[in-house]
Amino acid sequence: MRSSEQANSKWDIIQKVYSRYKVRLEEGFDHILVVDGVPEIDKSKAEKLLSKISKEFTRKGAAIKPDDISMPWSDKTGKSQG
Repeated sequence: MRSSEQANSKWDIIQKVYSRYKVRLEEGFDHILVVDGVPEIDKSKAEKLLSKISKEFTRKGAAIKPDDISMPWSDKTGKSQG
């Protein structure tokens, strides 16, 4: 594959990711919070945990909706990755 084809291929992948996750470039990383120490849970407890995280941040003045929270999952174990 020539470098121009490779560059076009990478651009196509980037465009697919942006369109799939609806990332807007003007948002940047100013609106991203990373929370460390979240417990590993199974999907049955996800809604409750996300609601709790949302309430805690809202209480501290950073209103976050549970739908806006992204949590990594392991397909192998069926649990969150903390």
